[in-house]
Amino acid sequence: MEPKKKIQKKEESTPKKLLKLKKKTSWSWERMCREFHRVMGEEGPSHTTLFRYAIGKVQRRNVLTERYVREAIDKISLEFIQKELSESETQRQDVQEALHQTEIRYRRLVENAQDVIYRYALLPQPNFEYVSPAIQGMLGYAPKEFYADPKLSLKLIHPDDREKLEQSFQGKAPFHERATLRWVHRDGRTLWIERVNVPVHDKGGRLVAIEGIARDVTERKDFEGALLSVIQGTSWTVGEGFSRTLVKQLAAALEVRFAFLAVLHPTVKNRASLLAFWDGSGYGNNFEYDMDHTPCEHVFSNDLSYFSADVRKIFPKDAWLKEHGIESYLAVPVYGPSGRPIGHLGVMHDGPMGEGPAKEAILRVFATCAGNELEHAKKAKAS
Repeated sequence: MEPKKKIQKKEESTPKKLLKLKKKTSWSWERMCREFHRVMGEEGPSHTTLFRYAIGKVQRRNVLTERYVREAIDKISLEFIQKELSESETQRQDVQEALHQTEIRYRRLVENAQDVIYRYALLPQPNFEYVSPAIQGMLGYAPKEFYADPKLSLKLIHPDDREKLEQSFQGKAPFHERATLRWVHRDGRTLWIERVNVPVHDKGGRLVAIEGIARDVTERKDFEGALLSVIQGTSWTVGEGFSRTLVKQLAAALEVRFAFLAVLHPTVKNRASLLAFWDGSGYGNNFEYDMDHTPCEHVFSNDLSYFSADVRKIFPKDAWLKEHGIESYLAVPVYGPSGRPIGHLGVMHDGPMGEGPAKEAILRVFATCAGNELEHAKKAKAS
């Protein structure tokens, strides 16, 4: 059996090439002549001759003319190819620069975000491929420490939550769902960290990495815990028992030494009476006092009175603060059903009182409860 002969593709004729160039460039025949002259460096056939040559109306073929036209077409075609390559390279560079700028913006956002963003590779060996700088502010460890020790996270997780973390690294925990775990800060504090993980699969469907975002929700969890503690402690008490239980539970929940509930004097301005007072070890005696030159006088003008430290220096005429070694103070108004203030609920401490909207929020919640309870007690006494 004879082998098949390779069929050679017939070269396109010069007239066809000329017509294709005309169609591609949309040049007039006059323009075509000028361009041929430019690339060849010498004049060639007239535009009329080119036209007749292209449509096959030339009676006698001129070898020199045909060579001129063919070489001119080739040179112009080469110029177009070079131009397209140049434009393609420019576009590629523009795309690369755009991608580079996008990467810079994305990295700036990631590295300045308060939340921690991370990528944990599972294959070929488990390790952190990226941890954002926010991790140092959150747990006290730098990203490089996680890169150097792939098991560092397992060492920092609270023992009671270790199994949950291991399951997430093995891909056994649900993805795209919020999970809150306890972690141990470098200084020994226990923090609540909420995170959401998403899976990364290869083309074969294997789980190869986990990407996620984590944030510190300790303040929220502390707020929830403190709120629940006070609710549970006061839910079954009424009247005087409610006031006394409330101040004791508030002091414990907010981790301060003193807590109090006071009501305004019905007729004397800037005078109040203590209904309940907890001093850290027991209930103190109730008494009336003038609010002038005390932190209490700011409660009703500002809807809040908060001094995180040095409250004795700020109110040097308040001898009671000095006598009890009070260093910090926080109180909010207690309102009656008419919306008018009828007292105030507050906490004090013999050391600085850290900032935190949770303390204020809890006080406001139970100031409302205290206002309702005081109104019920007033109606009950009147009936």
